[in-house]
Amino acid sequence: MWKDFYESFNGQLSGQSAVAQASEQNRIERYFTFPNFQKSAERCGHELKKAGLSDVEVEDFPADGNTSWSGWKAMNAWDVEKAELLVTSPVKKLLTTWVSKP
Repeated sequence: MWKDFYESFNGQLSGQSAVAQASEQNRIERYFTFPNFQKSAERCGHELKKAGLSDVEVEDFPADGNTSWSGWKAMNAWDVEKAELLVTSPVKKLLTTWVSKP
């Protein structure tokens, strides 16, 4: 059974391609925001279709803080508009902001 499974994929997988895919996914999801989650899902759908899958659909789910699935409440969608990183002790000092280093 496993030999047949292996043979069906042998030569079709590439370590370089896997690294490139993971790097691109990380580039999109590096900043943990809902607009990036949407971009990530759309990219995955596109890549699956490009790989030859035909029954691919990217679905939207509410991120409203009220809707729940399997007992887990969805969090509210958010995006970063402003952020600061500060040291507060022993002296208060601004290290960086979202604008200067997202």
